[in-house]
Amino acid sequence: MNTFQSFGWEINPNLNFKNKNFPSLNEDINTDWLIIGGGLTGLSALNQLKKYNITDKVIMVDAGRIGQGSSSRNSGFLVDSTLNNGATTISNIKDYKQKYALNLAGISELKNMVTENNISCDWTAKGKYHAAANNNEFYKLRKFRGLLSEVGIDFDEYHQEELLNLLGTNFYKYAIKTSGGILLNPQKLLQGLFFKICKNSNIYEDTKIVNFFIDREPQALTSRGFKIKAKKIIIATNAWLPELKIKKNRSIPLILTSSITRPLTSKECSEIGNPKPWGVLSVKPTGATVRYTNDHRIMIRNTSEPLLNSKINFKKCIEKHKEGFLKRFPTFCNIDFENSWSGLISVSRNGKPVFGKLNDKVYYAGVYNGGGLGLSVLFGAAMIDSALKVNNTRLNIVSNFPQANNLPPFPKLAAYLRIKLDQIFGSNEA
Repeated sequence: MNTFQSFGWEINPNLNFKNKNFPSLNEDINTDWLIIGGGLTGLSALNQLKKYNITDKVIMVDAGRIGQGSSSRNSGFLVDSTLNNGATTISNIKDYKQKYALNLAGISELKNMVTENNISCDWTAKGKYHAAANNNEFYKLRKFRGLLSEVGIDFDEYHQEELLNLLGTNFYKYAIKTSGGILLNPQKLLQGLFFKICKNSNIYEDTKIVNFFIDREPQALTSRGFKIKAKKIIIATNAWLPELKIKKNRSIPLILTSSITRPLTSKECSEIGNPKPWGVLSVKPTGATVRYTNDHRIMIRNTSEPLLNSKINFKKCIEKHKEGFLKRFPTFCNIDFENSWSGLISVSRNGKPVFGKLNDKVYYAGVYNGGGLGLSVLFGAAMIDSALKVNNTRLNIVSNFPQANNLPPFPKLAAYLRIKLDQIFGSNEA
């Protein structure tokens, strides 16, 4: 089944938390707060306003549907330590420690949201593997091992026979596992947040903001020509920030596609050794991300490219998913994918995010470089801290983190060429 308009992993209608749409905005409107973007960043901002007991009128708008973007259409990794940080690899100890602290803050922020709202999202604190199938890529894992040792981050090393027992596949020959990462089901996460955070909120879907004005009272303009006047605007559109002319030379969107199998039968689970849930990240930025989930399904993401236009060859993507899947599990040639989806990430040249304000009334955050689950909620809440002038540890961590730098000339072409070269020379990892 190819359901690219789904909310990600799930096709079970009982798990589809959006069988009812919110209305689209069809009139001019006034509000105290306007949140643009209904993904994790926007939901986190809305949640923080409620936690601060703000009684002002709050409106949230989304160009599509709340929660249908990349927040629910990702691989479900909540990372602590990273080998590949978006388009870059961090080797400087000071920078790495700072990014590690930022990631831990993101994990803590999301953990608090999950706990406070009693959300069941298959939260699994079992860490993740950074793995290689090609001997020529081992040096990256050795460098990573050295970096983790210097920073003081615990890790374990595994080789092919051990990985076969742990993962159920002999595809990978060497891996470093860190224990601080979290695996979860992003669709269930968004489902839970949606029900708890959006309750009694003013929400408009299918309401795209195409421009805004910041003189005097801020005002946003929708694609249908309606105006939203607001005292404060929170812009949480991540990959679409450049469309609103915010830091437009700092990031580009990449489109990723994934597929997931049906649940494996008891016999099929036994054939791969009945492994516990796991997640593997490739040593190559364009290599495959693979999950074995709590409900015994296998997910693979091994395609990425710049968003040059709205067209993408989904059939070709699924064929590549199947090829990567069979490389790892050749005996499962009769298992088809139950669902497939696409999602956008936003990457910068130096792997850094953006965070700030246009004035004391308009705030923005985004560009999470593929590590957005924790950073999204951290930055969303920090925007509210900034807007309310609440000086706390969260805001200090976010506002003091380095920002994305300028892109090179012809950034989408440069990204396209880089990805293609990486795919050619790293095809063994796809």
